[in-house]
Amino acid sequence: MGTTASDMGIVTTPQLHWMVHAKNKGIEATELNYYYPLENAQGDNTLNVSDKLVVDGADGVGGEKAENLKTRLGYLIIDVRNCGSGVLNGVGADYVQKEKMAPRNFGPADAGMRCANLDGDADRLVVYFYVILSNSNKIDLVDGDKILPLLALFLKEQLCILKDGKTYNFYKSSLGVEQTAYANGASTDYLKQMGLEVVMTPTGVQYLQRKSCRELSSTSKGEVSSSFVTFYAVTNFLLINNFLHSLGLDILLIKNFLLFALRLLAVSRLINQAVGDALSGLFLVEAILKHMGWSIHKWNELYQDLPSRQLKVKVVDRTAVITEKAEMKVVSPAGHTRSY
Repeated sequence: MGTTASDMGIVTTPQLHWMVHAKNKGIEATELNYYYPLENAQGDNTLNVSDKLVVDGADGVGGEKAENLKTRLGYLIIDVRNCGSGVLNGVGADYVQKEKMAPRNFGPADAGMRCANLDGDADRLVVYFYVILSNSNKIDLVDGDKILPLLALFLKEQLCILKDGKTYNFYKSSLGVEQTAYANGASTDYLKQMGLEVVMTPTGVQYLQRKSCRELSSTSKGEVSSSFVTFYAVTNFLLINNFLHSLGLDILLIKNFLLFALRLLAVSRLINQAVGDALSGLFLVEAILKHMGWSIHKWNELYQDLPSRQLKVKVVDRTAVITEKAEMKVVSPAGHTRSY
């Protein structure tokens, strides 16, 4: 077939997807090129934000790559734990999210620290947490349901230009959000209160992408499940050019516009456009927190999560359970219907 294979070494699954995506776009597709946007992801505000982040590497390749990045970052101090043994036992995003307990090698000494989890192969967005008390392993969890509003707040800020109390829309842009039935209802309510269009979709990347193309007409879109976020940035330079002309010779407006446009461009480069990626998601969150001057505690106060719990239930035939309305309503078996 004339195919040439390239050995990219030991990399995370998202890194490999990024390399294929970059190669197809004619971009140099090396691991060092992948790291470049992450190395330069610092926010432009340093108010009241700790420069230290403690990362649970989930004993996987993602932890090894986070360890490699430590020496390349000039704006963030990373302490990587549970790095590289390959044994998923009491570590990782799934464990922390479901058990609501600190992972192995974390504990009371980390009380109040900003901590983050990867999953083993680093293909899902991280879960953030902090240990509540100095005498326990109990944590407050900040998962994908709060990562999405953080991203939405940042993008919404960039999509407007402010001057003299007047808002100038960024070339008639809008922001659309997709969620699944796994999302906490408080997150959905908060996003709607922000004035965003929220679309519900069945679980699975293929459904999320299909739904965004069919139902969301926004220029910038975000989608989230319990631990996965992808950002799509579509930039029409003709519209930008027309918008700049509409500003006339107002230097302040043009300056603000260019600043916000550059931030959006940086975000689109920082996020892995090929697939969900815990490392790029991690550094996106860190950049936004630094830009806003927020601690993890302030971020966690965006809204109060509704009580929830995830359990596995063994059934003889899981295909007998039929849902509708984007998996929010069970319609079969008869007598077991439940709507959310």
